[in-house]
Amino acid sequence: MICLPGYRYCGPGCSGPGAPTNKLDYFCLQHDQCYQRGLPRRLCDEQFLRQLAPYMTRRDKLGRDARLMYRVISFKLGF
Repeated sequence: MICLPGYRYCGPGCSGPGAPTNKLDYFCLQHDQCYQRGLPRRLCDEQFLRQLAPYMTRRDKLGRDARLMYRVISFKLGF
């Protein structure tokens, strides 16, 4: 289990416990739940990217983390 520092749901195998720590952590939780519902992984990943996009221009930790997550998922999808 590799969780990003400060997050409960962001990272491979991170599944809480507890409430998400911020908006990005909430998006990670939704992404996990999308996978658990058995929806196509590509669909879940693309939805996650759309959620992250508005946060990528922020010049704070939330923005840096959004950019990192966006890059990882984009790489996985081959973008």
